[in-house]
Amino acid sequence: LIGLWWSPDVTYNLYRGSGSDLIPVTLPDATQECVENRVDILKRCDSSATEFELYGDGIGACGEPSVNLQKIAVGNMQSNIQDSTNPRSQMSPAYDVYKDFSITELQVADILSEWADRGQDKFNFDLRFATCKWMAENLDHIIQSVVPPTHPQTFAGDTGTNPLSIVALVFSAIAILLTIGTVCGMWYKHQQGSIPRAAQIEFLALLLVGLFLVSIGSLLLALEPSKWTCTVSIWMINIGYTTQLVPTMIRVSAIIKIVRASMKMKIVKVDRKVLLTRSIGFSASAAL
Repeated sequence: LIGLWWSPDVTYNLYRGSGSDLIPVTLPDATQECVENRVDILKRCDSSATEFELYGDGIGACGEPSVNLQKIAVGNMQSNIQDSTNPRSQMSPAYDVYKDFSITELQVADILSEWADRGQDKFNFDLRFATCKWMAENLDHIIQSVVPPTHPQTFAGDTGTNPLSIVALVFSAIAILLTIGTVCGMWYKHQQGSIPRAAQIEFLALLLVGLFLVSIGSLLLALEPSKWTCTVSIWMINIGYTTQLVPTMIRVSAIIKIVRASMKMKIVKVDRKVLLTRSIGFSASAAL
């Protein structure tokens, strides 16, 4: 099977070592004379075409001319930085970084190999993981070859706490305290027997658990970022919203079912345990 393909591409890495490797076929180098004497592709499916029109002669037998990809940027990028009247804009290293940045075909092949070998989330996170891993492993080389030597490479320390972070911490703490207070109040009322049976305290408990998880996740997002806080905060927020919304949607679905049945004068039995099991099951699947 012979066909046209391009490089770099992950297909080479997928078939490497499988016994069905893609083997490049090297043709004579393309020249202007060769390109001009190639057969007309419209004649390939023409039943009236002659043998010469289908196959041509040796003058038009050569490989494809190379097509090199170029870096693309907006036309006024350089002038906006170098000709700007704003001193801060003139200090920006963006154009110098863009101008000096380059990546070889072999380096792209390394990234594609890592992408193909990972095989966990091929069309989503794997390519991002492979790219970030390559960047981390070659960070010293990238800094030396791309970062302009005149650009300051020292990071200024934080001179104070961000006011927005303080506000977020305060509101997160208030939400946590209110949730805990509501749980304690509900438990006290339940022990006193003053909560009606129709209130379905189990579903109220799920809503409060979800609200508590969202509040904890918001508190962690307001803290100094770290690998642990970033991972746990996103997990808690997602699970918290799921635990709040899923029971509500399941109860609304049950109410709609009852209303539709009543319109047809039918009797409907709603098992609270089934609704509760579905709510917990969906929330648990989201946690996994």
